[in-house]
Amino acid sequence: MNKSFESQTDENELSKEDLALINTFTQKEMTKDDIFSFCVILCDNEIDRDYERFTEDSLHKLADFFIGKTAIRDHSMKSSDQSARTYKTEVIKDSTRKNSLGEDYVYLKAWCYMPRIKKNEELIEEIKAGIIKEVSVGCAVKSCICSVCGKELGKSECSHVRGGVYDGRLCYGELQNPTDAYEWSFVAVPAQKNAGITKKFGFTADGDANRQLTFLKSENERLKGLAKAGQLYRTEKQTELVKAFVAAFPSLGDKLCKKMAESLETDELCAAAKAVSKNNFTLSSPQLTPAKKAEANSNSQFRL
Repeated sequence: MNKSFESQTDENELSKEDLALINTFTQKEMTKDDIFSFCVILCDNEIDRDYERFTEDSLHKLADFFIGKTAIRDHSMKSSDQSARTYKTEVIKDSTRKNSLGEDYVYLKAWCYMPRIKKNEELIEEIKAGIIKEVSVGCAVKSCICSVCGKELGKSECSHVRGGVYDGRLCYGELQNPTDAYEWSFVAVPAQKNAGITKKFGFTADGDANRQLTFLKSENERLKGLAKAGQLYRTEKQTELVKAFVAAFPSLGDKLCKKMAESLETDELCAAAKAVSKNNFTLSSPQLTPAKKAEANSNSQFRL
């Protein structure tokens, strides 16, 4: 899976320790003048737009996986699009800031480098100017746990849907047990907080493809069932409204009443049926209607 974040990409002042770490990845000894170093926030423990989030434990595991991984552009698999390499990572907890769940904000920070060569001149200037600051991480996780029931999302034992609210609890997936980190990318996405705009599916080798297919099939069946139930409910309300219309306004006829009912949305059907039902509907008359004169009974039918 790929997860996108509006990152904080800052130029980093190289220390001797940093330079030593960088040189463990190079074929020749590099100096400070040869290297452009910068920091980037890769991911955090906030719920993203896909209603998923990394746990703190997952961030720590990803920190180890991302060391030595390359930075590319738009998740391109071309070797020519490799831009930088990660030489150090750290999971940082900011107790002065809370995520949407009220927990301390925790994020994975990476230190990266790229050679100061002609190919990278434009990218370096864009990073310095703050033009490029959105990133997307490519990684694999073993499980995605439902926040409501604690079962794995997408399997038969969990019927909850990401983004739904159940008894006041938001349903989201907790990404647990990362198995690998492939790369991270510079991406061109709108500047949104923890935006998962470039969401793609990545499958691990331990059955994620089959699991995803099973989830999609079960989700399709669930949505079909909801659609069928909704149609039955609408038909019931439509019939109820037509009967109420005919009872209140017999002169309109069945066809016209049915046509009127079909043009309404389901919530409008419910409101109209309630308003025009036999129990609630009474014909009104003007308050100032003159009273009719009482007709005198002359008993003329009995006269000869």
